[in-house]
Amino acid sequence: MSSFSGTGALVRLVLRRDRVVLPLWVLALGSIPVSYASATMSLFPTAAERASYAQGLRDTPAELALLGPVFGSSAGALSVWRSGFLLVIVALASALTVVRHTRVEEEAGRRELLGATVVGRQAPLTAALLVTLAADAVVGVIAAAGFVAVGLSGPGSAAFGLGLALSGAMFAGVAAVTSQVFETAAAARGAALATLGGAFLLRALGDAGGTGSELSWLSWLSPIGWLQQVRPYAEERWWVLLLPLAMATVLLVAAQRLTEHRDVGGGLFATRPGPAAGAERLRSPLALAWRLHVRVPRSNAPSSREAGRPPPNPLVPKGTLRTSSLARIRTSQDPAGARRTLRSPRRGFNALPHNGRS
Repeated sequence: MSSFSGTGALVRLVLRRDRVVLPLWVLALGSIPVSYASATMSLFPTAAERASYAQGLRDTPAELALLGPVFGSSAGALSVWRSGFLLVIVALASALTVVRHTRVEEEAGRRELLGATVVGRQAPLTAALLVTLAADAVVGVIAAAGFVAVGLSGPGSAAFGLGLALSGAMFAGVAAVTSQVFETAAAARGAALATLGGAFLLRALGDAGGTGSELSWLSWLSPIGWLQQVRPYAEERWWVLLLPLAMATVLLVAAQRLTEHRDVGGGLFATRPGPAAGAERLRSPLALAWRLHVRVPRSNAPSSREAGRPPPNPLVPKGTLRTSSLARIRTSQDPAGARRTLRSPRRGFNALPHNGRS
C-alpha cells in the first residue's frame, strides 16, 4: 500500500464536509475585488481624479499600513491597493481549512478510524492540501476574470490573481507544518495565525512610511509584502512571484516529511504538563466556588430535556424498567388495553393491561 492510498476518497470526504463553507468563502473572496474595481471606476472616472486620490493615499500612513503601498494611479492599481487586505483573509481561510481537516480530525479520533482502512499515512494531509490549494486557485481565477470583465488589462489581472492564490498556498503550508509540530489543534491554529500576524505586522511597519522610508526594507521580510511588490497594473514584477512559490513549495514538502516522523495524535513537540501545585489565587474557598459553580464545562451542563427531570432514585437498580416504560411496551401490543389504562384512575403496575383485561 502506498503512502498516498485513499487520497481521492478523502478529497471527496473533505469536499462533502465543506460543501457549504468552502464555496461561500471562495466565491466571496473572489468577487470582492470586482466590486472594488467597479466602485473605483465609478467614483474616479478621470485620470486626474485618480491621480489626486492616489497622492492623498500616499500621504496617509494609516492607509498604507493597513492596505499597503500605492504603486500607480490607474483604476487597476487603485483596485489592487484596495484589495490588499484580501491577501490576509485568503491566507487566514486557507490556514484554518488545513488545520480543520488535519489536526482537528486527529483530536476527534476520526483520523485513527480512517487509519484502520486502506488509507496511507500521508493521504489525509495530502487531501486537505489539495482541496485548499484548489480553492485558492479558484479564488485567484475568479478575481482575475472579474477584473478582465470590468475592462482592466489581462497581465495585471493575472498578476493579482496569482498573488491571491499564492497567499493562500503559503499559509496553507504554514498550517500544514504547525499541524505536524503541535499536538493540539489550538496550538497548531495559534502558531499559524501568529505567523500570519507577524507577516502582516512586518509589512505594515515597512509600508507605513511610504516606499522611500527607512523601514521600507521590512516589507521584503514579509510574505504578504512579497505579493504586493509584484505591483499589478504598475509595470508588473513577475520575478517576485518566485519567492512565495518557493516558500509554499518548501513548506508543503516539509509538512509531508514531518508526517513520517510522528504517530497519529502526537506531535514533534509534546504538550507540557501543568504545574505540580496551583497558584495562591486558586487555593481559596472563593476560587474553588468559582471553578465549581461558574466555570461549568459545556459537557457537564444539564440539557434542556434533563433540566426539569427529578434526580434518579438510588434505591432502584440501574437499568430497571420504570412503570412508564412497561406501559409503553404493553400498550404497543394491546391498543384497547391502552385506552382502558388511560381511563383508569389507578397508578402503578395494577393499572397496566394484562392479556387484554385491565
